[in-house]
Amino acid sequence: MLITLELIERQRLSQPLLYLSAFIEAYRRDYYELLQRIRTHGDWAQWIHFILSGIEQVANDASAHTRSLLNWRERLRYELAGKPRAQQLIDKLFETPYLTVGRAQRLLGVSNPTARALINDLARRHVLEEVSGRRWAKLYVAKAILRIVEVAHQHD
Repeated sequence: MLITLELIERQRLSQPLLYLSAFIEAYRRDYYELLQRIRTHGDWAQWIHFILSGIEQVANDASAHTRSLLNWRERLRYELAGKPRAQQLIDKLFETPYLTVGRAQRLLGVSNPTARALINDLARRHVLEEVSGRRWAKLYVAKAILRIVEVAHQHD
């Protein structure tokens, strides 16, 4: 936990990698009973075992979700071999899975038609989906990234 906080403070991570609070919330009654046993009986061993089990579960879940994201990214990078700007755009989607043509233009330093062509190509490949329903300033989202992240947060 201290390492994670230090990395956040140094701006190496934008947020913690593991969220133990969801585990504690899911097993709230056990958590409080074990805390009470510490107060009444000095029984630290069971509480430490409980917390370590939670850390293990949360770490395993985070690892699985990270592998899913990395596998999806690598598959796309393979499919887009020979298209370095499209690969750059894919990488940026992992920072923010929402995209407009203007944002793609700024991120890649390309013209509006080039950004539009890249987005259209990714939409044809079902990597991006237009979600705004507008004719201008359309908003696209990488739904696969969001699905993986949503599954991860359901387990948190």
